[in-house]
Amino acid sequence: MVESELTTEKVEESASDNLQRAPSFSGWCDDNDTLHSAQLGNVRTLTDDFDFELPLVNQNGIRNGSVDVVDTQNYNFKQRMKGGGDLAVASTRNGKDRYVPFDVENGSTSNQTHPNVVLEGSTYLDHHDTSQTISKNVVSVADVLKTLFLILVWYIFSTFLTLYNKTLLGDHLGKFPAPLLMNTFHFAMQAVLSKAITWFWSQKFQPTVMMTWRDYFLRVVPTALSTAMDVNLSNASLVFISVTFATMCKSAAPIFLLLFAFAFRLESPSLKLLGIMLIISIGVLLTVAKETEFEFWGFIFVMLAAVMSGFRWTMTQILLQKEIYGLKNPLTLMSYVTPVMALSTAMLSLIFDPWQEFGDSSYFDSSWHITRSCLLMLFGGTLAFFMVLTEYILVSVTSAVTVTIAGVVKEAVTIVVAVFYFHDKFTWMKGVGLLTIMCGVSLFNWYKYSKLQKGNLSEDEMSRSSTQNAAAKSSHHPVFFMALCKIFPSAFILLCCSFYLISGQRFDYPTANLSTTWVNSISAPHSVDFTDGSRVRAILLRGTFGPRYACGFYCNGNCESYLFAIFIVQTNSASQITSPAIGFPQVVWSANRNNPVKINSTLQLTAAGDLVLRDADGTLAWSTNTAGKSVAGLSLTDEGNLILFDSKNATVWQSFDHPTDSLVPGQKLVSGMKLTASVSRTNWTEGGLFSFSATDNGLVAFVESNPPQTYFEASVGGLNPSGGSNYVMYLNGSLTLFTNSTDTTELTLISITPASSAQYMKFESNGHLKVYEWQSRGWREVDDLLTGFRGECNYPTVCGRYGICTMGQCSCPTSSNSTVYFRPIKDRLPNLGCSEVTRLTCNNSSNHRLLEVEDVDYFAFDADISDTDLNTCKDACLRNCSCKAAFFRSGLNSSRTRGECYLPTEIFSLMNNDKDKTRYDSVAFIKVQVEAKTAVAKI
Repeated sequence: MVESELTTEKVEESASDNLQRAPSFSGWCDDNDTLHSAQLGNVRTLTDDFDFELPLVNQNGIRNGSVDVVDTQNYNFKQRMKGGGDLAVASTRNGKDRYVPFDVENGSTSNQTHPNVVLEGSTYLDHHDTSQTISKNVVSVADVLKTLFLILVWYIFSTFLTLYNKTLLGDHLGKFPAPLLMNTFHFAMQAVLSKAITWFWSQKFQPTVMMTWRDYFLRVVPTALSTAMDVNLSNASLVFISVTFATMCKSAAPIFLLLFAFAFRLESPSLKLLGIMLIISIGVLLTVAKETEFEFWGFIFVMLAAVMSGFRWTMTQILLQKEIYGLKNPLTLMSYVTPVMALSTAMLSLIFDPWQEFGDSSYFDSSWHITRSCLLMLFGGTLAFFMVLTEYILVSVTSAVTVTIAGVVKEAVTIVVAVFYFHDKFTWMKGVGLLTIMCGVSLFNWYKYSKLQKGNLSEDEMSRSSTQNAAAKSSHHPVFFMALCKIFPSAFILLCCSFYLISGQRFDYPTANLSTTWVNSISAPHSVDFTDGSRVRAILLRGTFGPRYACGFYCNGNCESYLFAIFIVQTNSASQITSPAIGFPQVVWSANRNNPVKINSTLQLTAAGDLVLRDADGTLAWSTNTAGKSVAGLSLTDEGNLILFDSKNATVWQSFDHPTDSLVPGQKLVSGMKLTASVSRTNWTEGGLFSFSATDNGLVAFVESNPPQTYFEASVGGLNPSGGSNYVMYLNGSLTLFTNSTDTTELTLISITPASSAQYMKFESNGHLKVYEWQSRGWREVDDLLTGFRGECNYPTVCGRYGICTMGQCSCPTSSNSTVYFRPIKDRLPNLGCSEVTRLTCNNSSNHRLLEVEDVDYFAFDADISDTDLNTCKDACLRNCSCKAAFFRSGLNSSRTRGECYLPTEIFSLMNNDKDKTRYDSVAFIKVQVEAKTAVAKI
């Protein structure tokens, strides 16, 4: 309940002594605010009638006379009524008040001994003698068992909830399409259950202090929002990264817990704490350093979740352990924060969840599937409710220290479960990082334990005997913490042993033995259909979790024809191919693109060592021709290279020696090798117009005309002929030329965006060489390597044959008179090019004329005549029947008296010449056929 002004409620009133409980704290006073303790024996059960009671804020004293005492609890409460801070007040002999910061984790310093503060009649609050106090400082077996039981319940619900979230939100079940909707459902369920329970037992859960609206918006709402963000970000990270990696990164939460503790003045900065934060940070860096499946957004999400976790637990502890807010009961706190969490997450769901795609999802495409999804979310909401409730109970009945150290062990348990259940990869580098994080967290908890121990000791020997019941009630927390510290090393050793045993188990299948046959059948294993229409049936797969290389049968479209190919697919931690909605297979090599096969075709690694692909009717489609070459087996490497190896593990045959239209990092093109583009994106047949080849001096891209027309070249001059030993390698960040020259060994030809994930380059059917990289939500183009300052206009077929490209727009050549020599193939598709009105033929060369087009250039210019004039260039084309045009280039101020002449025998796209960029003058003379003798047309 929230009121506009802070009010108080009477807890208990004695009929004989007119005693009442002080608001907010467990002191007892009369109407004059004077503390009494003799009557406590009759009302002690009221202070312990509920299991969620916290260590109380009391004052200690020593026996040195009868002195009036100030009711510090009531005074502190009155100060809050006046807008005072979180201070405890003690009255001293000189009449001055002593203000002490309230420490929510160590207990108020008012719990500690103040030598000058005594109680009336030398009677001590909440105890009768020293022996009673000492006996209560001993940890009872029931307390330990109770706390262990709560921690065990927390572990169970937390672990099951983690498995639930990863299974549902990850890629195992096709990825639940609405993670924020699911969290909204969970939060709403927690709100309903907590509200129902607190309403049903309204007397037991009625807060003794009513919260102001100001405190609600400044305390409860930020706590709720940070909790919602913690949960939402944690779940979002599980879409991208493994449970193991997420748990390790989330272990950094104590860093942010400390930072917020500094900000809220719950902790004082010190070199010890800064050192502990540094140790934990180093541990996080170690876990990330060798993370091969590192996903940037997954890491960002989980670290932001750690920040939110530190903030929300700081605020949660303040709300639970400060009675001024009236939320010391965990269920009451949950009933306050969960409605805000549900509303805020619902708003995020409306914005970010793909509601328009729900009808196509297997979770919402029918009434039964909708019912099943609701039941799944109901189950998750139940797990979340009991886990959060257990967390709040632990924080309230123990301390944040106990919960933190128990959380360290819980993280170890979570990692073990994730490795067993999801087969997450665990390396020794991660183990060292995890050990470093746990050591840092343990040092933090040891530091807190030391502070607790010092806080429980008096400033002199006499005050030890005056320790109060409230201190006794909380004294078992550091003892239990010490017990956890003792069992932690054994737990970690057991954890490491488990990782060692699990690490020997493989879930991928990267090799095959001789005499193995694979059938391209509907029932074949590792068969996955994708939403883009493609299908794969993997026979070999290397690696787990993330983008991985596999080889097998591949089709796209109607799937009547299949390739035996190497492709990159998304995998989970058990090497299963996943992400059918976004992780479409990327083909990087194929064996039979000129001869695809049908369903029920076979691939066989024969006993003689030959890898043979046969169609369904038994006809030979492709073979490595390696029979009799001592082949021992087949393997797919981490780099995506398919290898036939012998008994000495030497390579007999490899796919890297037979490139198709793609390159992968680590692959090289030896001088003479080339990539050949397919006819189109849907027609895999080799025989397109374009090729990309390695030479002794570098790289060249050209059109397969006669002779070839080059549109891109990256080469290094002055190199001696290598005899084919020079090669270009695809490195991370470049295409680099390696030579046998004694002067240089590595020469960067083309720079590439460095890879942050899986990457490959593909030579497209339109002549582009593009680099693709796996990013958070699919494959994205990151580079178009052959596009120069002229942009798209520099590509040979951008506007089809005879089309003129001007700033990406296409048009046909026109004359200065009404004569039309070219018209678009399709008016609405000018990029298809232009056709001749009258077909050019050599049978009547006397009717050939040249159509002059000013400021037009050509992508390929390999001068046939150098240092010549314009008329000589034109005459040379007219005399040569195979010449289709004459291109003349000259200096800007040469008046075309001298220049270079190029006479191509085949015309592709033309382009406008931007003199400001090229710094030369250009004119084109296109040969046309006329029916009668005409003059040269000029445009």
